[in-house]
Amino acid sequence: MDKSIVEILSKKAENKLFLTSSAAILLLKVVSIMFSILTTVILARILGPTGFGQYSFVLAVASVATLPAYAGISTLAMRETAAAYATQQWGLAKGVLKWTLRIALVQSLFVSAFLAVLLFIFSDQVSSSEYWAALWGIILIPTLTLSVLRTAFMRGIGEPVKGISVEALVKPGVLIIGVSVASVAHWLTPATAIAWNVVSCIVAICLGFWWFQRLKAPEIYTHPPEYHASIWWRSVGTLALLVGSQQIIKYTDIILLGLFTTASHVGQYRIAVQAADITLFVLMGITMVLGPRVAALHATGDYRSLQRLVTLTSRISALAALLALLMLLFMGEWLIRMVFGINYEDTITPLLILATGQLSFAWFGISLTLLKMTGQERASLKVLGLAAIVNALLNIALIPLLGMIGAALATAITLVWGYAMLSWTAYRLLGLHSTPFRIWHGREAIR
Repeated sequence: MDKSIVEILSKKAENKLFLTSSAAILLLKVVSIMFSILTTVILARILGPTGFGQYSFVLAVASVATLPAYAGISTLAMRETAAAYATQQWGLAKGVLKWTLRIALVQSLFVSAFLAVLLFIFSDQVSSSEYWAALWGIILIPTLTLSVLRTAFMRGIGEPVKGISVEALVKPGVLIIGVSVASVAHWLTPATAIAWNVVSCIVAICLGFWWFQRLKAPEIYTHPPEYHASIWWRSVGTLALLVGSQQIIKYTDIILLGLFTTASHVGQYRIAVQAADITLFVLMGITMVLGPRVAALHATGDYRSLQRLVTLTSRISALAALLALLMLLFMGEWLIRMVFGINYEDTITPLLILATGQLSFAWFGISLTLLKMTGQERASLKVLGLAAIVNALLNIALIPLLGMIGAALATAITLVWGYAMLSWTAYRLLGLHSTPFRIWHGREAIR
């Protein structure tokens, strides 16, 4: 058979596999969102705006506190493993898996120990409820770190669907069972809710790593590990700052709301954030499959296939985000009242502002994955680092004046500007269009 025909058939098979994997992940994301909404409804209704706000604040702080532990390491693990698999460098794949796991575990335990000492020193300045919630939040840090890293490992070896299935089904399933039992037993508090987050993470980690060991390429077991520690450390430093900038943009609004306003406002705003995330669930599902594929195509130099893949995924994610925004625009207020109750009806305005900002995220969002998976993390950092600073300043300026609406405006403005700049950066450096339609003009990446 002619070589060109074989290549065409091979690429069609690869595209079919990509779309099938993306569809499976989207289905898992839908199930995960349903679990998340159900858990949120139970917590929001039983804990009330104040208790739910305390729970949300601790989770936000714990999520930010994990940054020194895993920031950059998970992205490096996924990217380098995918590239090593694509070029069949099994010793290198083994080395990066072992190295990233060791570094992430040590750093997460160090962060937890540091925060535990701080909590002990200032324990007399917080209530008993706040103390136990914070303590469980500290314990949550290493479990969150290992959970994120395990998912990155699975994506790197080309098993994104199986990797996300544990996060989407097992982890939220255990959490909702625990929260439901605690609710029925009348001992559901912010602290016990966070404790069940810890339990669900541990169960997911144990099952996930067992599955990962069975899915690894058999060649990894027969090759000695190769370490490029100096190169990896340089990449991790940049990637860590990049991930840190993303997390700062994601959680600054909630944390500053907790400092400038009441726990009730934090709880209401948290509902708006979770509801607005509906606009991004297709993008998040696609990037779970897209990241390793971009790394592999970049490693082999197939930029034509890479451009086609990026265009297809950006169109799908942008269309899905637009449909979700329209649904929230016409049905959002009714859904909030129906699902969460009248205590949360003030969330509709910040919800629509956030959803509008995230529409631009879906339009430009593929660009960040494109830059990270092609080794252009330094360029991404310049944009998102500046965006994180702008986001913090906007939140500080707008929250005291407008409360939840100010927080939503600060985040939406940051998303629109930041991800538009990332898209331009991806085109400038790689010659690749990361938007549904070509809006930049200049050189192309056909090499």
